[in-house]
Amino acid sequence: MQFHGERRATATADYGKWKPSDLQLPHMSTSEDRTLYVQNIPETWDKWKLLNIFRRFGRIDNIKILKKHEDSLACAFVYMMTVADANSVITATANNDGEIQLPELSKPLKIQFVKQKGDASSKTELSAAINKEAERMKRLFVFSIQLNERIKTFFLIVSIKICFSYFSIDAVELGLTGGMIRKSIIYNDRLHRHAYLPVGKPLQIELVKPIAKFLHWPMLFYVITETHECETENLIITNRDLDSNLVAHFKRAAQVTYVVENELLVAAPNKPGQVPLRCRVLEELDDKKIRIYALDLGQTLVVQMSDLKVISDYLASIPARAVPCMLYGITNPTSTFAQNASCLLESIDHLIILVVSFQGAVALVRAFSLNGSSEIAKILANKDLCDYKPPSKRKTYSRETLLFLREKQVNAYEYYYNLHCLFY
Repeated sequence: MQFHGERRATATADYGKWKPSDLQLPHMSTSEDRTLYVQNIPETWDKWKLLNIFRRFGRIDNIKILKKHEDSLACAFVYMMTVADANSVITATANNDGEIQLPELSKPLKIQFVKQKGDASSKTELSAAINKEAERMKRLFVFSIQLNERIKTFFLIVSIKICFSYFSIDAVELGLTGGMIRKSIIYNDRLHRHAYLPVGKPLQIELVKPIAKFLHWPMLFYVITETHECETENLIITNRDLDSNLVAHFKRAAQVTYVVENELLVAAPNKPGQVPLRCRVLEELDDKKIRIYALDLGQTLVVQMSDLKVISDYLASIPARAVPCMLYGITNPTSTFAQNASCLLESIDHLIILVVSFQGAVALVRAFSLNGSSEIAKILANKDLCDYKPPSKRKTYSRETLLFLREKQVNAYEYYYNLHCLFY
C-alpha cells in the first residue's frame, strides 16, 4: 500500500546476502527525521488500522509493517509527510512517554523517531527487526518453491496410479512396448471386411481347409483369392506380400498380457512353417486361453495368451483373405447333404467360382472344376442330395457398371426435373 510517492524495496537475488538496507523504504536513509518507529502492534492489524490512528496527528506518506515473532506483536515504520508532521506525533504523545493506549491493545503503542541521537539500543532493535523480516521473507520464498515441487510430484504420482489402475497394465508389457500404453484396434464390420469378389467374373480360388466345423445347412465354405482388393481404399495386395509382412511383423511385435473383446491381434502359426494369423478376440477362457477367430482362415481357434501379439494399423487395414461363400441354386437339401458336400470339397484344392449375388456378407457362387467341365452343385444334385436350379439367362453387370448406370440415372432425373420446373 502506498499513500504518496512510494518506491518498492528491492532485494538481491541471493537471499543469504541480504542487508538491512535492502528492506528500507523511501526516505529511510535520507529523511529519518520524519520517520517514526512504532512498536507493540497486534499481528492482526494492517496498514489501514495504523493510518486511522496517525492521520489525526498529521499527513502520512507511507506505512511499512514488519512482522515479529515475539509475543505475537509487530513493529512498523510510519513515514510522515514532513518533519513537522512527525514532531506533532511526538509532541502529542509526550505526556504519555511516547505511548498511545487503546482499549483493544494489551500493550500500548510505543512511538519514537527512527534516528535517536545517542540511543544505541533503538538502533540495535531496529536493525534486529529488519534482519528478522529479511529472514522471514527468505523462508517464505524457499517454502513456496518446495511446496510447488511437492504438488507437482503428488499430481504426477496420482496420474500414473490412475492410468495403471484403469488400463490394468503390468510392468512386463509396459517394457515390451517401450513404455507406451498399448492402443487396442477394435474390430469394426464396416472397416475390417473380407476381400472383395467381383460379380460375374470367373475367379480361380483356393479352398480353405477344413471346409466346415459344423455340418448343417446352409453350409459355408471359405475361399482365398490370389490377390486381395479393398474397394473402399483401392488397396491390392498379393498373398505372398501379406505373408511376408505377417512374418516380419510377428518377429518384432510386442507380446500382450491382456486382451479386449473384439480386438484385432496377430497369433502364432498353428504349425511350423506356416505364417502368423490375423485374428479377432472372441472371449477369454480360463488358464490364459483365448478363443479367437482367424480372419484369413474363417475358423474359430483356441490359443494361449503368450501366442498373441499386437497388430499394426497397416495389417489391420488389409481385408481378410478368407471370403465366406455358399453354393447358389441349392434347394431341398437332404440330411446328409452337408456331410457329402464337405467331403467333396475337402478333396478339391482349387476351383473356378462365379459370383452370382450376395446374401449379406456371404457370396452366392457357382463352383466349377478347373477345366470347367463339371459344376459342384450339379454333382450333388445328381447324387439326389439336393435340387439344383441354375440362374436365369438374364444379363449380369459388374459393380462398376451398376454404379455408373445409377449415377447416369440420377443425372437424367435431375435434368428432367429442372426442365419441368422451367416450363411449369
